[in-house]
Amino acid sequence: MALSLVTEAQVNGHVGLSTYVGVGNEADIRFDEYLDYFAAETNTKVVMIYVEGVKDGRRFLAALWRFSVEKPVVIYKSGRTSAGRVSAKSHTGALAGDYAVSAGLLRQAGSILAPLR
Repeated sequence: MALSLVTEAQVNGHVGLSTYVGVGNEADIRFDEYLDYFAAETNTKVVMIYVEGVKDGRRFLAALWRFSVEKPVVIYKSGRTSAGRVSAKSHTGALAGDYAVSAGLLRQAGSILAPLR
């Protein structure tokens, strides 16, 4: 995913990426902790997140809500299709859950969902 994003940014020349963080399965640091860090980081104007699943949904949504008041958060959420759910589970062990429910919660928390092709 990261390679795709970096390549797309270089080809189009419209997006500057300053930092990449691979959260993986959140074995050590969770999404919400990264959001808190980037909220205070003055060079960060927008955060883009690829999400297969999260360890602590309540903490993530609370951090997303706090962050999105100050800076936009664009989320590419996997698991829209049955193949995507299988891929997420095999990649990080994440249970993707129902996409429509996840998308609704993420939007309510203030994020912008990237369109899926």
